[in-house]
Amino acid sequence: MRLVYVSAVSCSLPAGLAHGSADPTPGPEPYPCGARVRFRCDPGYRLQGPASLLCESREQFSANVPTCVQGEAGCAREVVLCVDECARR
Repeated sequence: MRLVYVSAVSCSLPAGLAHGSADPTPGPEPYPCGARVRFRCDPGYRLQGPASLLCESREQFSANVPTCVQGEAGCAREVVLCVDECARR
């Protein structure tokens, strides 16, 4: 199954994740509705918050952007939410 985004709804991430990165990397264009962004931390840091976010139809991500805190990495948590309404726009 192939998904095609035709929505004008989009979400923007705040600039930079200190001691970590987002995938796909934020660019000049915002993420389209339904896009999933995954986060990881640099060695020696662990993710505090969700490992991924979803751009929802209300033009916000599904949760707050995580942070990378100093310490050992633990199990990653992932937030998965259904956003059928994105396809209806």
